[in-house]
Parts: sequence; structure tokens; C-alpha cells
Amino acid sequence: MSSKQYHFWVVSRDPTTNRPYLIYGGRTEDEARTRGLELLGGLDFVLKRFPTSNLALASSYLRGKRLEKGLGLHNASRRQGHDKTLRRLHRRG
Repeated sequence: MSSKQYHFWVVSRDPTTNRPYLIYGGRTEDEARTRGLELLGGLDFVLKRFPTSNLALASSYLRGKRLEKGLGLHNASRRQGHDKTLRRLHRRG
């Protein structure tokens, strides 16, 4: 019998576009918090714990959580940015 490996994910929103971001943080909460501070440069974020390190699965978990909160199907299925998107934004401006 194997136990699930949990991983921490950094979840944030861009204040100008209101676009959600999901970034892999690591296996520990401290590692994820440090990564969030490095990549987001002062933006507010929360840490979520999911039983996967796979970006697509974590994205699905997050969409499901948003749907459970009652945000509606349209908002729950809204596209999310990832760490590649953040790196692109940092290079532009």
C-alpha cells in the first residue's frame, strides 16, 4: 500500500487583469512560500496542497475547488497562467 505524495502549489491573481496563476512550489510549505516570493515579487498568493506534481492535474484540482466555491462554470474553467507565463511577463516589462 503506498501513500500519496502531496505537493504545494502557489496560487495567485494578477491584480490588473484578474488572471489566475498556478505555479509549482515544491514538496514543503517553506519551499513553496520561498518560490512564491521569488516569482511573484510582492503579489498576494496562497499555498494549496494537492496530491500531484503534474501541472495539468493540479490545474484540474484548482478548477474543481473554484467550482465547489460556487464561482460558476465559466469562472471555474477560466484559463490559468503558469510559471512560463510569468517569466514571459518579466522579460517584457
